[in-house]
Amino acid sequence: MKLPLSLPRVLLPCVRPILAPLPKLRMLLVKLCVLLEEKRDPEQSLRWLFEINDFTEECIDRQAIAWGNGVHMKHKVMDGIHDFFCERVPPGSMVLDVGCGIGALANEIAQSVDRVQVTGIDYNAEHIQFAKERYSIPNLQFFQGDATLDLPEQSVDIIILSSVLEHITDRTGFLSALIRAYHPKGFLIRVPTCEQHFHAAMKRNLGIFCYIDRDHKTEYTLNQFHEEINSAGLGVNSLEIRWGDIWAECCVSDNEI
Repeated sequence: MKLPLSLPRVLLPCVRPILAPLPKLRMLLVKLCVLLEEKRDPEQSLRWLFEINDFTEECIDRQAIAWGNGVHMKHKVMDGIHDFFCERVPPGSMVLDVGCGIGALANEIAQSVDRVQVTGIDYNAEHIQFAKERYSIPNLQFFQGDATLDLPEQSVDIIILSSVLEHITDRTGFLSALIRAYHPKGFLIRVPTCEQHFHAAMKRNLGIFCYIDRDHKTEYTLNQFHEEINSAGLGVNSLEIRWGDIWAECCVSDNEI
């Protein structure tokens, strides 16, 4: 039976004074719980282990953000996570970072590319407030809202979509709306693949949620990515796989300009 997360949080103040100072004991208890799975039905055991794994991954993300003082440490430790975008933004470009989150990538582009002007937009008001407080340079601005509705009319050369499309249901319609709104010269896009780990295939086989984020509406195969991009009126200039993600440089088709 799956227990609600609220129950462990209610018990936490009671057990923290006892277990917090004893990391070795806590590790022993965790290992004992995992080892108890060895004699269970394999499918049922895997369901339980995947639930524990997902919970642990969420905790790792929270601690990685805390370690980075509000900015996930992946921005620092993953080689090329920012360079891919910075190297492909021409000097003097007007850049729109859609779904900019807390603004780390937008700030990096604004600092690294000559004569660039960067605008970041995100639905999450707390993210935008954090970005405004953390990053304040003249060629960088942030807005809260819908990129297709809430920005003032402005020229845009490059649109950044880093870990954004997978959160959207109508991805083709969203891309088409951005093209109509801004007539950009190109897009720089990062999305997760559905083949980052064999765990995803096992989860699908077990009939349990298999994406790396609960809010993901999809995770991509190469064919799916090309189909969606082409349906929106874009072409793929270059594409590579890094860190289990698709990183692509796309251009607007002639008939969409």
